[in-house]
Amino acid sequence: MRISYRAPSASSSFACEHDETAAYGTLPKKLLFEGDPGVGKSALCQRMALDWVLGKMGDIFDLVLLFEVRQIHEETFVESVMSHLLPLDSRLDQPEVEDILRDPENQRRTLVILDGFEEYGEPENCWVNHLLQNRILRHSSVLITSRSPASSSLKTMATDKYSIRGMDASSRSKFLDVFAMECECSRDDYAPLEADTFALKDLTCNPLLLMLMSLLLEDSEGNLPETRTGLIKAVSDVALQHCQDDTDALREIAYQGVHTNKYSFTEAEIRVLLAQHNIEPENLKHCGLLVARKTGSLLRPCVKYAFIQKTFQEYLAAEYVCDRGTDTMIALAKDLSDEEQVLRFMAGILSERRPERLQSFLRMCICCDKEDLCKSSGKEELSVAKSNSLLEQCLEECGNSVDIESL
Repeated sequence: MRISYRAPSASSSFACEHDETAAYGTLPKKLLFEGDPGVGKSALCQRMALDWVLGKMGDIFDLVLLFEVRQIHEETFVESVMSHLLPLDSRLDQPEVEDILRDPENQRRTLVILDGFEEYGEPENCWVNHLLQNRILRHSSVLITSRSPASSSLKTMATDKYSIRGMDASSRSKFLDVFAMECECSRDDYAPLEADTFALKDLTCNPLLLMLMSLLLEDSEGNLPETRTGLIKAVSDVALQHCQDDTDALREIAYQGVHTNKYSFTEAEIRVLLAQHNIEPENLKHCGLLVARKTGSLLRPCVKYAFIQKTFQEYLAAEYVCDRGTDTMIALAKDLSDEEQVLRFMAGILSERRPERLQSFLRMCICCDKEDLCKSSGKEELSVAKSNSLLEQCLEECGNSVDIESL
């Protein structure tokens, strides 16, 4: 895993490589770890929690509390500790936990880990807000993971900021060595996955996607799609080959989730969405992209459904929007103007399937960027630079098949 450090001061900014097994030392008050989906943010959090349990952190912390942000609701911090972290037969009652956590000396030796902040609904009275505003546990250290790019308010709050970049070239090579050996295939068969192309550069650093593309390479006899959208589509098609009749329902679930910033669904929510398609949740058990997993608190366990990787949810959401009528498609795309990955996939999908809509869509992207940036900065030239950046990404997704002058 590669972790790049960014100092909070622009004048002292630097980058360096860190190994996750390095000594912990003294952590600052609030750390922000950014990274794309699947590059190892949650694995890093779990590794730190495990290191603490095994005594590998030294004596820097007496207490490490790991929370998945999507499971946090409007409850107090102590209630979250009691319901999510303590065993059901714990001898500690709520007043005792409160006394432990209120002690400033205990707080100084406490690390609170908030994993997956992008899935936080931000209810006003939730303890997460109070923690970030230093209204509770003022002396504790806080580590937050978030999908890139993290919100500006989160970046401002952080003492130190890091980027998690996933697998580097050496790690990919070692992975492919093992994969080829396990599959009893020639290592040379997987050489295409080490090419430094636009389509591959963001995907092969992701361990899960690298494994899926290795399987895809076997299935496609060594021929890979040339665009990022094409690669994700090909992997999705392989994963969904046993539930083709349910694809429309999965696309709607993906869209509704992205639209409402939801990345996991209760069984009741899934049933409501599937009812429109006359499908039962059990029908999805053979789907390779949506999985059911036990979650919730120890006191209130439940089953939730989630896509195995957010990239697939974004791709299926993009397919859902592209399948609407032109006016509806543009309206829905405007509502998703903050979802850059969905818009990039839409550009690739429209280029391949609905080229007559592509220019209208790209113009919409430019207009949305200009409006957003002008509202925040009041500077037209900044908005043009921003929209050109998004436009460049969309053009790459559709293979630069659009005449930029025509936009």
